[in-house]
Amino acid sequence: MQNPAEDLSNAASGHKANLSNPHTSEASKTQSKEVLGSMPHQPYYGMEDQNISKNPNQVAGGLKA
Repeated sequence: MQNPAEDLSNAASGHKANLSNPHTSEASKTQSKEVLGSMPHQPYYGMEDQNISKNPNQVAGGLKA
């Protein structure tokens, strides 16, 4: 199952990494700057919009630790 917000966040991470990588070309960095400039500025923090219930056995196991 794909999540468009997560895909966008991963793409932004890749472009940010490209900008800080000294081994990439200036043309590549320019392209990454353009892409990042056109992206929406809403960060994705994970599964905040999904309703996930916790497994009671895993919770109990975590409390023992």
